[in-house]
Amino acid sequence: MRNILAIGIVMLFAIQSFAQSLEGVILDSASKAPLQGVHVYYNNQINGVVSDSEGKFSINYEEATLNDSIYFSMLNYNKLSLSVREVLSRKSPILMVEASESLDEVSISSNKKNFKSVPFTEVENLPFGLFDFGSVLIEDKIYVVSGNTSLESHGFARKLSAEEAQNMAEPDNIMKALSQNTFSINHKEYSSVLLIYDIKDNKWTKEDHTNFSRRAMHQAGNYEGKIYSFGGKTLSRNRRYEYLDNTIEIYNIANKEISIDETNPHMAVNAASFIYKNSLVIMGGSVKKDAKTEDKEYSNKIHLQNLKTGLWYDLGNMPESKETQGILVHQKFYMVGGYNGQVLKGIESYDVKTRKWKREALLFEEMAQPALATKNNLLYIYENGKLCTFNVITKELKEYAISINRFAPTMHIYDHQLYIIGGLNDYNHNLTPQNGVFKINLNDIENSEVKRSENFGGIANAN
Repeated sequence: MRNILAIGIVMLFAIQSFAQSLEGVILDSASKAPLQGVHVYYNNQINGVVSDSEGKFSINYEEATLNDSIYFSMLNYNKLSLSVREVLSRKSPILMVEASESLDEVSISSNKKNFKSVPFTEVENLPFGLFDFGSVLIEDKIYVVSGNTSLESHGFARKLSAEEAQNMAEPDNIMKALSQNTFSINHKEYSSVLLIYDIKDNKWTKEDHTNFSRRAMHQAGNYEGKIYSFGGKTLSRNRRYEYLDNTIEIYNIANKEISIDETNPHMAVNAASFIYKNSLVIMGGSVKKDAKTEDKEYSNKIHLQNLKTGLWYDLGNMPESKETQGILVHQKFYMVGGYNGQVLKGIESYDVKTRKWKREALLFEEMAQPALATKNNLLYIYENGKLCTFNVITKELKEYAISINRFAPTMHIYDHQLYIIGGLNDYNHNLTPQNGVFKINLNDIENSEVKRSENFGGIANAN
């Protein structure tokens, strides 16, 4: 009798412990956006829990069996019920359908696409062509810091005079000479200008009394009303030599002053970076190993600076040495594509809390320097006429066509609009910096024809 009682107590304890681990994520069936405020309860009882801003829930329940039902209820959505067994074994998010739709209607409408290619509108251009620059979005303004205005043109070669070479320092003169197509040039020039785009007024302004260093292939971040510009490289005065930049320039938006921090141990070109809470984290990148052969040495180092104390820490190594682009989504830093002697196609994540790496997916094609932006659970990826979305919850990758051909632009999302800024264009053997700025409604992406799609339920094993 005592043994039976003991077994019963153990079983009851096991059921209660088992119940406490019931967790999941709830998304809208159409947009795949997380649903906040979903009432989650079991066995038609009133008490339960409510999903958070990321659609996550964790419910405790008593005297439950695997066949008991868990209910999901939210205003304007169809009520959903699943068994405890289904929720526990489910590897994908829970999808809820708006009450005005039926499941069949959702399935049919998802196949109806209004656009063969993603539509866009052109807004006010940058004052001059620019690529490989740093940029940040702060409230309703986009700040563009420094960048590359260099170009290569291969026309009928002749040597420039000293006066012509001096005049080539201005971007407008470069474009004029290029349009005449009378000589071959390989002109390097970096900007030191701070440009500010007011999204609501659709207007670019130049901060006349603020000059950053002339640098390119760097990063920018925002922390407590200050813009941080770091990494990349600068040019010598005669523009013949390039140097890694070891400074961090800190621009105070309020008083428009720049302070300099010269302690950056992570000197690299095209490194990935993010600011999380009080920390600046920089990963990877490259340094030039041989000035004559242009050979590069790629880094896998990770450094962290505490922005409160200014102290730097070594966080170890990335799984792979490379140049790469990255963006923070929730508490994971996603790195997409890159270059380490060959163009890469992997999507991998770095968990900020656990410091663990995970291979998430593979792009359909390699991308060396894609532009990245994020909203909710979607990661937007763009390079040279291809726009992809990657859902970090469902692991679904989609590719869309878009008739914008740019390399090394940047992207930002504001008020459900995606902005693609600047970049480099390769046309008729002319590599020219671009000043175009394009705006895309996120709904129009959803309503465009999907060229390719793949779901990565597990970890991708190849690069």
